[in-house]
Order: sequence, then C-alpha cells, then structure tokens
Amino acid sequence: MISNTERTVKTGGDPRHLAEFSALRDEIGKLHHPARPDVDWGRVEQLCLALFRQNGVELQTTVDFTLARTHIAGLAGLCEGLELLAGLLSHQWSTLWPPQTHARVALLAWLSDRLQQVWRTMALCYGDLAMVYRAERALEQLCTQLQTLE
Repeated sequence: MISNTERTVKTGGDPRHLAEFSALRDEIGKLHHPARPDVDWGRVEQLCLALFRQNGVELQTTVDFTLARTHIAGLAGLCEGLELLAGLLSHQWSTLWPPQTHARVALLAWLSDRLQQVWRTMALCYGDLAMVYRAERALEQLCTQLQTLE
C-alpha cells in the first residue's frame, strides 16, 4: 500500500537487465496469453516497487505500476499512478527511459487502452466524485505536458 505522502523519486535508466523486470514482463504478459491466466496485480505492484528502489522510476515500470494500483485500489490507485506519471513526464521527460519518443507514446497508448477497460468495469457512486475529479486533474496535466512536447 502506498501512503498519501509526497516522496522524492529518482529517475531510472534501462531496467531490462534486472531479474525483477523480467518477472514483471512475464506477469504483465499474461494479459496477452491465449489462455488468459489471472494477473497477480499484487505481485506486479511489488515488482514495480522493487524496481523503483533498485533502478529508479522510468516509464515502462510506471505504466505497469499505474495499472496495478488501479486494479488493486480502484480510483485511488488510478489517481496515484496518474499523478506519478504526470510528475515524471513534466519533470523528467528529457532523461526518461525509454529515450525513443515512439516507444514512450506506445507505452502511454497501451496504458490508456488498459485503463479504459478497467474504467468500464468500475461501479462508481456519488461518493467517488472527488476522486474522479482528482483523476481528471492528473489526466489534464498529462495532456497539457504531452501537448507541449509535440
């Protein structure tokens, strides 16, 4: 579980040489497996956190973390992930891994597709409105940042 406090994060480099990254890719790969085995979202979250500690924060792992937190904590997890992404893109774009713009766009598009699928399954109520607005603000920040980079 992530606490609701501000944290300083270091930007990470290429994580592909780390065992946790391979394990993370295997777990996320279940989303595309023909047999559709269940993804262990708790394991995905723990692998992401381990990679953040070992390697720093980079886009691929942050995308996976955002999806995991959304599956685990619903709207609150979605907000956590989107806010982390917004901060990463607005402050670290020039040094972010992966360095190729097309790879970054592909990761964000993949996340968008996955989050839309999860969003459609959420049963929301009036009490969720503040969290919906929080997610909207993070998405607006992401959109604004991406538009300035075009």
